[in-house]
Amino acid sequence: ILISDALKHALHHPENYHWRSLGRVKLKGKREPIELFDLLDAYDDLELALAVQDEFEDGLKQFIQANFLQARLHFQSVLDRRPEDGPAKVYLNACQQMQTSKVEFEGVLILQDKS
Repeated sequence: ILISDALKHALHHPENYHWRSLGRVKLKGKREPIELFDLLDAYDDLELALAVQDEFEDGLKQFIQANFLQARLHFQSVLDRRPEDGPAKVYLNACQQMQTSKVEFEGVLILQDKS
């Protein structure tokens, strides 16, 4: 379950849940990026999702700083422990694309489709 920063802050007691920031994301059809959060409590493997959270966050920090090789290593480490981690797969793919791209990077994940 992914939600925006605005929706998370509108919830009653969001601190009662486990969240993972997915960073700033520009969605298809939108002009401005938004911060997205992943509700970890929705996963069957919450304990494992929490166990790889620091590794994911390290990958996200590296991605934002355009250190794509280092980010890839972190996201691959997440996937080695939790192969079904969808956000880690998306970021790993984005790192691979950005390493060969000539596009100016602004520290934002750009999603081309709504899946």
